[in-house]
Amino acid sequence: MSYFDYAATQPMRQSAIDAWVAASGMLNAGAQYTSGRKSRSVLDDARETVAELLGCEPIEVVFTASGTEADNIAIQGLFHASTNEAGAGRIISSPIEHSAVRDTVARLEEQHGATVDLMPVGRDGHISDLSALDTPAAVATSMWANNETGAIQPVEDIVSRAAAVGTPVHVDAVQVVGKLPINFHELGADTLAASAHKFGGPRGIGLLLAKRTPAPRPLMFGGGQERGIRPGTNDVA
Repeated sequence: MSYFDYAATQPMRQSAIDAWVAASGMLNAGAQYTSGRKSRSVLDDARETVAELLGCEPIEVVFTASGTEADNIAIQGLFHASTNEAGAGRIISSPIEHSAVRDTVARLEEQHGATVDLMPVGRDGHISDLSALDTPAAVATSMWANNETGAIQPVEDIVSRAAAVGTPVHVDAVQVVGKLPINFHELGADTLAASAHKFGGPRGIGLLLAKRTPAPRPLMFGGGQERGIRPGTNDVA
C-alpha cells in the first residue's frame, strides 16, 4: 500500500516513535521531587530544541494538544487581549482559512460582536489585496500555506502592513513548519501555530509560538503551565 496524503498527516518518523517511547514513563514535570525534575529537564530540552529550530526564545514556545488548539488560543487570546482602541472589535482574515481559524473567527463574530473583514483572494489562490490591514484591528490572521492548494500566502507583507498600524498578527503555519525554513523573530508575527503530525510527529501535539507581549489571554484556567496560556499537566512524551 502506498500513502500519499501527507498534507493531511504524515506517518510518524521512527525517531519520533523512539523519543515517544523513551519519554512515555515520565511523571509530572511540575513536581519538585527527583522524578519531576527529571521530567522537567526533558521538557525544557524539547522546548529549547523547538526554539532553536523555529527562531524564537524557549519561553515563547507553548505546547498545546493540536494546531487547532493553538489557532484558537492565539486568535481568541489576542482578540481579548487587544488594547488597540482604534481597532477594537475588528478582525482581519481571509476566506480560505482552515476551519480551525475560520470557525474561531466566526464564533468571535457571533458571540462577541466582532467585525470581520476578509482580504480577497485571487483565482490563483493567493490573497490579492492587503489594504484591509492599513486600518487598525484587534487581530489579523492568515495561513502561511493553504492546506488544500498549497498556495503560499504573503505572510511577511501581511505582518509588515499590520504592524505599521499596531495590529497583532497570528500566522497559521501548520502546513509550513517542517517544509520551509521558519524564523519567528525575523517574521515578526505575534503568534504562530504548528502541529507535530504534519512533519512526522505524533497526533495530539501542537505548538504555539507566542511573544512575551502582547501575549494571548488564556482560554482555560487552573494551572500555571505554559506561561499560564495553556494550563494543564504536560504530557512530556
